[in-house]
Amino acid sequence: MLSRQAIRPVRDTVPRPLGIFAPDGAGDDNAHAAKTVSSSSPSAAAAAAAPTSPQNEFQSPGVGGKHPGGTHVYVQDPRNEDVLIGIRDGVSGRFELVWRPHARVSVLDSGYMLGDGVWEGIRLHQGVLYLSEEHFERLFEGAKAVDMDLGLSRQQLQQLVYDTVDANGMSSGVHIRLMVTRGLKPTPYQNPNITIGMPTIVIVPEHKVLLSPFSTTWDLRH
Repeated sequence: MLSRQAIRPVRDTVPRPLGIFAPDGAGDDNAHAAKTVSSSSPSAAAAAAAPTSPQNEFQSPGVGGKHPGGTHVYVQDPRNEDVLIGIRDGVSGRFELVWRPHARVSVLDSGYMLGDGVWEGIRLHQGVLYLSEEHFERLFEGAKAVDMDLGLSRQQLQQLVYDTVDANGMSSGVHIRLMVTRGLKPTPYQNPNITIGMPTIVIVPEHKVLLSPFSTTWDLRH
């Protein structure tokens, strides 16, 4: 059952990213603190000489506005701080839309504790889940391979994904990470039969327009 009891707190309470991902002016205190470290310090000199991390390179423009290659190159979008995430609680069976900063799963969830789960990355283009049949077939095949019953059909799961993107007013330039874990454990224990309720389902949609790895033009083929 879909519950839309998702209340967003005041906008300025949204956690902001630090460093190069922060808006102009944000994170200046951290940058200033880093600059005040004595240059005579060996550790400071080593830090200054260290190359930029690949993660930062992939997510931010490079020299001349060009981006390095790779299928995970994307444009950082501040709207993602305010999205609603779909979560199906395996114990109660309720599906809720939760404001991103408040979205949580238990530390006793099988996905966190054991890495026990399956996932798919799906693109949304012009209101349609791209290659949806292939994605959901692979997800259910993966779940079957580890003897995991999702407790709903492919059509029902697909509808939950559409409910989530519709609640966010999304249509194109969207990436969805669909994750299914075996569910909540009563205690740290590997036995898959010792699980409370059904699998946990989490749907994370993001505004994520990808750049072609060979140019600065938008590429919707990914």
